[in-house]
Amino acid sequence: MLLAALEPRPPFDVLVVSALSRIGRDTVRTPAAVLQIEEAGVAIWSYLSDAKISLADEMGEAMTLLSSLASSWERRRARQRVYDALRRRVEAGAVHGGKVFGYRNERNGGYVYRVIQQDEARVVRRIFELAAQGYGGKRIALILNAEGVKPPRARGWAPSAIRAMLHNPLYRGEIVWNRTQKTVRRGTKGSRRRDESEWLRRPALDLAIIDEALWQAVDERLRARALRFPLARTCKTGGNVLAITYSEYLLTGFGRCAECGGALGTITRSHGAPPNRFLVRFYGCTTAVNRGPTICGNRTRVRHNILDAAFLDAIRASLDDGIIEEAVARAGALRRERRSKAVERRRGLEREFQEVDQRIDRLVDAIAAAGPVEELLERLRTERARKFALLDELRSHKGNGKDQGEAEVVARLTAHVTELRSLLGQHIPQTRRLLSTMLAEPAVMIPVVEDGRRGYRFSGRLRLGGLLTGEGLDGTRQEVVAPGGFEPPFRP
Repeated sequence: MLLAALEPRPPFDVLVVSALSRIGRDTVRTPAAVLQIEEAGVAIWSYLSDAKISLADEMGEAMTLLSSLASSWERRRARQRVYDALRRRVEAGAVHGGKVFGYRNERNGGYVYRVIQQDEARVVRRIFELAAQGYGGKRIALILNAEGVKPPRARGWAPSAIRAMLHNPLYRGEIVWNRTQKTVRRGTKGSRRRDESEWLRRPALDLAIIDEALWQAVDERLRARALRFPLARTCKTGGNVLAITYSEYLLTGFGRCAECGGALGTITRSHGAPPNRFLVRFYGCTTAVNRGPTICGNRTRVRHNILDAAFLDAIRASLDDGIIEEAVARAGALRRERRSKAVERRRGLEREFQEVDQRIDRLVDAIAAAGPVEELLERLRTERARKFALLDELRSHKGNGKDQGEAEVVARLTAHVTELRSLLGQHIPQTRRLLSTMLAEPAVMIPVVEDGRRGYRFSGRLRLGGLLTGEGLDGTRQEVVAPGGFEPPFRP
């Protein structure tokens, strides 16, 4: 976020941190980040040492490299200390994570240990028994929610929670630790799955809630099901609040239920008898489908083609001449404001450049007059480094650039809007990418009934700045309120 704020022009001149380690703890990446910040014209200061962090001279470069190396060593030592402490806990049979359904945590001496909670343990046994009988995670969740069984979290039982429990070896009396490892790649934290030979396994028969025979029966069914239904691939959109799962359906992930906040998803139903059986796909609330009517009572289903067409028509209707006029007005105001700031900034740079030049002349005169040479030379190197930095910024500064005419902005925005209108709905993957950029948040789907037909009315906000790419349009939002598709009630 900090480095991204440097482009195209940093909104600040000084960055104050407690120490260099707050910028980074990497021997290679931290000096590179300091260099990037300095080249953007931002000075870095440490308030603990009351010193400037800089690569402008040999001493600053050496101090930055040494501090980065020390921080990198400390990061590795801290990671090793945490790893050793967790390993000792696991070997002692103590809690090394958070709470687990079926157990309560009790402190005994220096560590916290798990103790079986009998009421929750009975629920765990029933879940495994249902799974052994062939029930899937969704059916088990629906049964528990319908019976009012208290869930681990407030929103009721979910298929994902059931699957996690069925794969947890703690319920069979075995603690497994060290299955994943935290990693840092390209400056981003992540994790990787360790090889099974690196796992630490410890028997804990006093924590077993189910017997071995039941565990093996469930495990065989899970393995067989995994072969029949491989996991779907997923991807995420960058720079957007929407994390979109890969889908061949247009609106999956782009809507949420007005009643419970659950996601809008695809529901498939089969019609007819063999050999004429066919599938019909609907949009509906996935929470109502996966967790049952006790969690969400929204049973409205709308066919894909009807809701897709209504959604895209509402967006096309919003991309009208009125939004172009509003966008041009905002772009003009912001462009004038930015131009005024750019001119003011350039004048400030020119003044500072002249002052630095004068100080350099005085330092040269002082050296010629046989002053304290070492001190004066150090000050001279600092002033020259600042002069070169100012010169580079002045050369790249656009404060005196030619302003773009309003007619050109209007023509460009009109062309973008026309292109957007034509692209929407032509190709589902491409349209989903457009929607992930245009929607500021998932649209709210309100179930309604009109003339005996069920359907959705939806509302949402469009974020058009990134698509229109007009200068100063980054905050443009357009409210969309439109009726969805309607059809006769669906009876499964």
